Amino acid sequence: MISIIIPTYNRENILQQTILNLYNLFCQYSINFEVIIINDGNDINVYNPGFKDFKLYKNNKKGVASARNLGIKKSNFDNLLFIDDDILLTHNAVKTIINFIEEKLIHSFCLNFIWEYTPEVKKLSLTDNFIRYLMKVYDKSIYKDAHYIFFKDNLYFIEDLSSCALLISKENMLKVGGYNESYPYSGFEDYDFSKRVKEYGIKVLCSKDIIYHNDIDNMSFKRWKEKRQIEGLTRAMYVRITKDSSWVIKHSIVKRLLFAVFIRFNMYIYDLCKLLNNKRFDLITFKLYNVLAGAFIWKGYNDCFKNEQKKKN
Repeated sequence: MISIIIPTYNRENILQQTILNLYNLFCQYSINFEVIIINDGNDINVYNPGFKDFKLYKNNKKGVASARNLGIKKSNFDNLLFIDDDILLTHNAVKTIINFIEEKLIHSFCLNFIWEYTPEVKKLSLTDNFIRYLMKVYDKSIYKDAHYIFFKDNLYFIEDLSSCALLISKENMLKVGGYNESYPYSGFEDYDFSKRVKEYGIKVLCSKDIIYHNDIDNMSFKRWKEKRQIEGLTRAMYVRITKDSSWVIKHSIVKRLLFAVFIRFNMYIYDLCKLLNNKRFDLITFKLYNVLAGAFIWKGYNDCFKNEQKKKN
């Protein structure tokens, strides 16, 4: 019935929590399913809590798009559920997934979910302005400010999809052509895939059932900076591959100088924000974090084109 495909990269402990979450939920139902882990990072040691069909494959650091495509090739069922290694489903979400398949909606639509950070992360936000900033900017992913068009029950139409929790038929996935493996990191491989889903007339539905983003190991300032640079790099790669000028980043000399200063003194700025670790200063610290985000996105974007130019020379 369902092939559950989980790409993972060097997150053994988080992945194990996701596996246990799936076991506790899906084993309550009398349905056929398999769990396929695609390891794109270093060797991992995860255990099977009792799944009848549990597989682990190595992808040799080829990227998340390649990992998902390998999961498709290894799958045995007609319905594919992609979840990231840090996504925790809920009882209501699993019920919606099964109903979506049984009502045959999966032949014409694909299904997404709204996510929010785990209660553990929310608790940390009470005493940490950086975590509060992350929750304000990223919580509930791309659907936070979406304008929903009602479909039925708890399902709504949305424009763009996210593969962090995506249910789609294998037939539609193969029709669209899978994920573009030109993107080694997560981000624009989803945007590229979403565009092709639209082109083939496959509508995206979103369930209002909440799922949880167990991203607590990625919430350090260091890891956040790395992810922003990767965001800029993948954006540059998208521009280079598609020639889509709407995603080109252009900044004035003044802004580029400002970004250079913020990058050079980023730890001092972060320490300043921590000194202002009170909700009454959040307006100020959030603006500083926003500038830092823009600076590191710009760095990743600019470095991509610089490296490409060096290769040509």
